[in-house]
Amino acid sequence: MRVPSHADYQAQRGLPDKALIDKEISEVLTTGDEAQRRKLYHDVLTRLHQDAVYLPISYVSLMSVARQEVGEIPFAPVTSEIPFDQITPVTP
Repeated sequence: MRVPSHADYQAQRGLPDKALIDKEISEVLTTGDEAQRRKLYHDVLTRLHQDAVYLPISYVSLMSVARQEVGEIPFAPVTSEIPFDQITPVTP
């Protein structure tokens, strides 16, 4: 997104807030604070949505099925990953 050879860069290059978007993307990649990362992701994605930079051509929905004893299964940022370290079994 921040390199001219990337398609995302070309799609965003005419945006008036491109510099801010790039700055926030850099911060997302370097911060260890999850709350700050969420805030930055929210801001970047909101800006891109409001500017209608991307047109969705598909929709992915995810579902998890497990016994109740397994507990809540959170979803990871990458759809192919399961955050096993965040699953806490329910005690009977």
